[in-house]
Amino acid sequence: MSRGAEGARTRLERLLYLIPAAQRPEGVRISELCRILEVAPRTLQRDIQLLTEREMNLTAGTPGSLQVEWQPGQDRLRIWTPGPFRRPPRLSRAEAAAVVLGIRSRAAAPGELDEERFHRVLERIHGILMESAPESAEPPPVFDASLSEPDVEFRDLALDAMAQGRALDLDYLKPEAEAPEYRRLAPYATVHAEGSWYLLGRDPDADGMRAFRMDRILRIAITDERFQVPEDFDPQDYAREARLFFQGPDEAPPEPVGVVYSPRIARWIEERYPGESLADGSYRVVHPVVNRDWLIRHVLGYGGEARAEGEAAKWIREALQA
Repeated sequence: MSRGAEGARTRLERLLYLIPAAQRPEGVRISELCRILEVAPRTLQRDIQLLTEREMNLTAGTPGSLQVEWQPGQDRLRIWTPGPFRRPPRLSRAEAAAVVLGIRSRAAAPGELDEERFHRVLERIHGILMESAPESAEPPPVFDASLSEPDVEFRDLALDAMAQGRALDLDYLKPEAEAPEYRRLAPYATVHAEGSWYLLGRDPDADGMRAFRMDRILRIAITDERFQVPEDFDPQDYAREARLFFQGPDEAPPEPVGVVYSPRIARWIEERYPGESLADGSYRVVHPVVNRDWLIRHVLGYGGEARAEGEAAKWIREALQA
């Protein structure tokens, strides 16, 4: 096994351990995870970053379906998602070809082989390889989470500052602003919500809590100014007040909403969401919706190739008329 493959497998094993551990209501201690998994906090933080980039593995399958709280000052990690951790996305043609090669090599080697299972797996993978889209078909719009990844150096500096209890100097560019502005921040936590990473903390100049989207930070530097995270600080409280989180783990359960996708894009949707194929070639998915704004953006993002059912159709019409 190559070193890269071994590293990927090791990371997957860490994710499969820390995700359920961090989904407990009280979260999990970062130091305990590091001890059990035998890694540094920064390694875990990068594992979490990878998880947020690949969160289409989760049932809701949306850029905003995963919420993460990372609090080095309080030694806590907490993750919330409306669905269980699911299998990776469907194999690409190149990946399927590689698996076929591996299976055939195994079949040629001496030793017992489950012939029925072997042929079943091989037939399924061949189906992926043989699929070909019509020349006129175009792929549906897909959100590329990697495009919004915050600068790795900035993220690491923020993590160091939180662990050391030291304030940060920031140059922050607000939406539609022509130039960045200087800010001082005592960083309390990083959170992932609605598809973006945020840096939460107290702004001594404004004497209040602030949230800065990390992909809008242009410069960051650790200062010698010390601070302590208040014992009663809870990212859920502030993030909910600032409308960063659309729902917390102790709030109402998701609302099931049916969405029908046209035959033109059905094959791609089927790879991402569990659902049912309809007689006309379309594909129906029941999404666990906790935020109506997400559903509206999701349906409209397919440009007429998706249709919401029931009361949700009214939400779409009202959004178009607003």
